[in-house]
Amino acid sequence: MDEPGRTDAPENPPAVPESSPPAMPESPPPAMPQSPPPAMPGSAPPATTGATLPPTPPTAWNAAAPRPVQRGHVTGLAKIASGILIILGLLITVLGALVAGGGALLGAAGQRTEIPGLAGAVGGLVAFFGIVFVVIGVIELLAGIGAWRGSGLGRVVGIIYGVLGALIGLGGLSGGGNNGPAGSLIVLVVYGFVAVVLLFRWKTPATA
Repeated sequence: MDEPGRTDAPENPPAVPESSPPAMPESPPPAMPQSPPPAMPGSAPPATTGATLPPTPPTAWNAAAPRPVQRGHVTGLAKIASGILIILGLLITVLGALVAGGGALLGAAGQRTEIPGLAGAVGGLVAFFGIVFVVIGVIELLAGIGAWRGSGLGRVVGIIYGVLGALIGLGGLSGGGNNGPAGSLIVLVVYGFVAVVLLFRWKTPATA
């Protein structure tokens, strides 16, 4: 019989399931040290801390561009000399045209005289000299325009006209020309001025 106050305990208590240890969180694998990428050919090496880099030489596009050289301008005296050539060239051209026209009229009128051949020859000679004067005047006119605008050829031709005109004026003074001493002196002074100015005071010096 069972004793009062005593409970029957099972002979073999139920087995308690063994608890598994808690799972540890998986740690990431250790990072491998990264090596810098190899330098490409022609590229600059990476800057290092604390190192002083040499100064970069100036490149061609940063260099100051050279200033253009400014040519000299025609001086005021040279423009006066050029204007003299222009005026004298116009006068000689007009005079030559009048002489050539007069020679042509003389030849035409001489055809109605008793000696038409002689009148025609004289008229043709006068017209020829008139045409020569026209050519001389036109060249002098163009030389004056060219020297005014800074043309080297115009300057050279103007100097030639100035020297020849001065010699003609000097010859008139020494030989008593048809224009008289006053006219020869004016020709000498005017053309001498043209020659001297175009020789020595044509343009201002060039500046850099």
